[in-house]
Amino acid sequence: MKWYSFALVLGIATATLLTVTACDTEQVAGDYFYAITNAGTLCGYSAIDTSLATIDGKQVILIEQHARSLSRLLGMDVDSEVELVYHVDLETGQFLFQRYDVDSGQNQMNAEVRIEADGAHCTTSFGREDQVVPLPPGTLLENSLFFKHIVAEFTDPDSEDRTYQCFEIGDQEIQDVQYSRAGDATIELVGTEYTTLMVDRRNLATGVLMRFWLDTETGLLVKILENEGRVIYLADKSLADDLERFEADDYILTDAGLTIADVSGISYMKVRAKIKPTGLIVTPETLNVPGQRFTGTVEDNLIEGVFEIEHPRYDGADAPAFPPDFSGVADVADFLDPTEFIESDDPAIGEQAHELTVGSPNSWEAARRLSEWVSTEIAYAIPGGGSARGVYEARAGECGGHSVLLAAFCRSVGIPARMVWGVTYVPSQGGKFGQHGWTEIYMGNAGWIPVDATGPEIDFVDSGHIRLGLFESFSTWANAKEFEILDYRVIGSGANSTDRYENYLGEYYLAGMPEPCEILVQDGSLVLDIPGNTALAFADPDERGRWQCKLAAHIYLTFELDDSGNFTEAHLHEVHELPRQSGPDDLGDGVPAEFQPYLGTYRLRAVNAEFTISYSRGSLRMHHPLEDSTSSLSLPNDEGGWVSDNGRHMIFFERGEDGEVDCLVIDATSKFIR
Repeated sequence: MKWYSFALVLGIATATLLTVTACDTEQVAGDYFYAITNAGTLCGYSAIDTSLATIDGKQVILIEQHARSLSRLLGMDVDSEVELVYHVDLETGQFLFQRYDVDSGQNQMNAEVRIEADGAHCTTSFGREDQVVPLPPGTLLENSLFFKHIVAEFTDPDSEDRTYQCFEIGDQEIQDVQYSRAGDATIELVGTEYTTLMVDRRNLATGVLMRFWLDTETGLLVKILENEGRVIYLADKSLADDLERFEADDYILTDAGLTIADVSGISYMKVRAKIKPTGLIVTPETLNVPGQRFTGTVEDNLIEGVFEIEHPRYDGADAPAFPPDFSGVADVADFLDPTEFIESDDPAIGEQAHELTVGSPNSWEAARRLSEWVSTEIAYAIPGGGSARGVYEARAGECGGHSVLLAAFCRSVGIPARMVWGVTYVPSQGGKFGQHGWTEIYMGNAGWIPVDATGPEIDFVDSGHIRLGLFESFSTWANAKEFEILDYRVIGSGANSTDRYENYLGEYYLAGMPEPCEILVQDGSLVLDIPGNTALAFADPDERGRWQCKLAAHIYLTFELDDSGNFTEAHLHEVHELPRQSGPDDLGDGVPAEFQPYLGTYRLRAVNAEFTISYSRGSLRMHHPLEDSTSSLSLPNDEGGWVSDNGRHMIFFERGEDGEVDCLVIDATSKFIR
């Protein structure tokens, strides 16, 4: 769902605050350790070393910061490491240089900011050209530790709110930030009692609100509260050994109270919602857009009211010609230009987009081809590849990755496109709304057409999508509170007769699950309801007896008959393609020639895990890293599949144009016994 890894990790790692005035040299050198908790779970830490240093002939405060966090999102473990370096002017307290490096598995990125006379020189690893951001006089250049200036500004209990222009490192732009005195507090941390000033910091551009506890004597940050649940505070270093994974599902998914299996078929929804997003400012007017009507209030960015969503499906009528010419169209120019994370000027992205769209009869067909490629070729993975270029190279990404790559593809061939942000309905755990990103593509007179290549809804979005606004900031977060589905409709839901499905219905048991699963009819579709997990709707079977899942193209269902012709088992298949990474370092002795082409490692992009195919005792063997098991593979069956000795996996090997094996296709089967 969320373009999660970088936004979350950078936020908890930096805890970036305010500028300082001239620093006392005796207070500069030291080591500081901060614990990071999310919803009460100790899930990370930030270790900071500070010292005096002479760099480029100037004496500076050198701040070196290492942060680590552990989380689990949608069943996937996310391990994140962030390294930051600040050079802070000893006389003014303003930073002169800042660099961060983020490593979240497939999502690796870095950025650097150097302050010079003409502004902030920004360099990133995202493939964009360097940029210079002019700095108006009085701009605050924040560092992450000392805040004597703010203590001095707000010591007086009657201090009024103040608004400053701050250079926001994550967004690399100047934004208005308001500071307010929130009171005084005495707190004890690491055996030390601190008299602190509490200050609220509200970014007026993004709506992000954080509270700081600052030591009144030194200006040292001792505690911070952000995102209404994440707390960072001074702690003992021994806590680094006690980290637990933060279960992020509870943070990004909110109960809807109703299970709707055929998500892609939702044509209308009426839902009461309470949402307080950050990273974008909303109003009742901005929430009323084509396909969505909002009735209610927005106060202090808190949305309370009722959404009615009915996204029409565009059929391409009166679509612009291709290649298009939008040079005279107002309000779309910004969505044709490359940006830091939508690198539409990247040569590889441009070449791929042009190859896919050549010969398109109109811009809508071109956009559909691009969307279909992203949906098919980019595996769902958390974390993803970050920017469009990173996603393209990794061939994997979460919703944000799919959205920015599709936007980059479209822009590279002259079609305006943008990423939007909101929440969408999913049938997980009894029905939830989760924060999500998707793409809007401009089609001239038809306006902005929403599509969800993650869905995969390559040329539409279902009416479970609630749009909150454009994705514009790293700090974007839904912060959903409550949902209640008041009404909904599903395409074809009038055909609720169970007669044609009667032989398949009933309870089925999956090994290891205490509760039975159920196959039933809902809204006109056959549905497999797995308690506590998800509900999946299936299309009617094809000529091979495969019931294709409506929610995910890589999932299908089959049924097994006994000798009496009764359906006794349901088999749920998940099919994944694993590109070959490398061959074996050494074939060794005695590997028959017919087995040699298959040996090597293959990567499951969704979880960045490598499967190994080896040879032993007359057969191929597959090591499954997620199950930490190794199984033998039988010789190919009539379908060409190599079956594992536990019967759970069927393996196919595919060859490239050069005849060499370049991909492993694994069909993992879960058996439900009736």
